[in-house]
Amino acid sequence: MLQPPKEGNAAWDRHYGREKSRQSYPDENLVRLLGAIEPGPALDFGCGSGRHLVLLSELGFGPLYGADASAAARELSKESVFEARVLTPEQVRDQIAPGTLSVAIVWGVLHYNSAEVQSELLALLAAKLSPEAPLLGTLRSKNDTHYTTNSDISAAPIQFFDEREARDLLRQHFQEVELGYIERTPIGQLDRRICHWFFRARNPVASGAAA
Repeated sequence: MLQPPKEGNAAWDRHYGREKSRQSYPDENLVRLLGAIEPGPALDFGCGSGRHLVLLSELGFGPLYGADASAAARELSKESVFEARVLTPEQVRDQIAPGTLSVAIVWGVLHYNSAEVQSELLALLAAKLSPEAPLLGTLRSKNDTHYTTNSDISAAPIQFFDEREARDLLRQHFQEVELGYIERTPIGQLDRRICHWFFRARNPVASGAAA
């Protein structure tokens, strides 16, 4: 499991084979969220071209792990951050010890998978995070109108979420869920909206647990 359908995987390989897909700059919302976390072991699941691995490295996180189903993306990430261990999704299960991560990132990942894979991935990441450590990520909002007209990735499957659905998904495996919302329009295309929920989810230490 944890692998997208073959047609989706091929779409991402094509996407990351294009020069314009090699993003260099991190998402500003993620920059703010990571700034509040004490650096430690970190995973960027769905690392793409490696832009957030670069950010994690610059902020002092380590050891660093990246994971992506796309072979093209994994090669880009290896080029971006030499010290990162870049894995396939299945390798995450065996090569990262449970309860060791200080943060895990799923930025632009969950909504491109089936409900079954979403739940499996959230369960896996919850197990890899240390107590109190957050999962940071995004989910595509139902307000979005851009995806279906984006020829680069429109072959990949996708799920859109309203607020209740986003919370319900994350609460399957995390006790605390905080949401934010991002909406933007491409320049000169005010009729098109790119819309995401972004979130911080974590499992706090149980009250009364030993220090």
